[in-house]
Amino acid sequence: MKNKRIKKIFPFKGLIIAVSLLCILVIFLGIQLRNYSKGVKVQVARANTHTVWIVADQILFTKEYDTRITKDNFTEKVAEKLGASFSIDQISITLSDDGKSVTYVSYVKDGIACETLDGEDILCGNY
Repeated sequence: MKNKRIKKIFPFKGLIIAVSLLCILVIFLGIQLRNYSKGVKVQVARANTHTVWIVADQILFTKEYDTRITKDNFTEKVAEKLGASFSIDQISITLSDDGKSVTYVSYVKDGIACETLDGEDILCGNY
């Protein structure tokens, strides 16, 4: 008897659950997208065959390597190809094309990791 009442009240229970889950997913993705785009500075520089996307959260992408470049996998070979300086405590990349240039520097000073983009601090935190 109870099952028939529940079925009459909620005849499309599966559909209601599916729509609810879809709404939750859309809301979650919307929040993530908003958080990602909020305050994130992106610069693009092109030089020769290289295109480098510099994002405030320490991500560099190159067209040639199609890989994420961070302090952990930034090698002297990559630095040489990009025309960048590279040391244990600092990555510095300056690329220019058509009169435009952008410089990204990631360094560690007194145990604090910092990043600058064209001389402006974009991120500092404990290392």
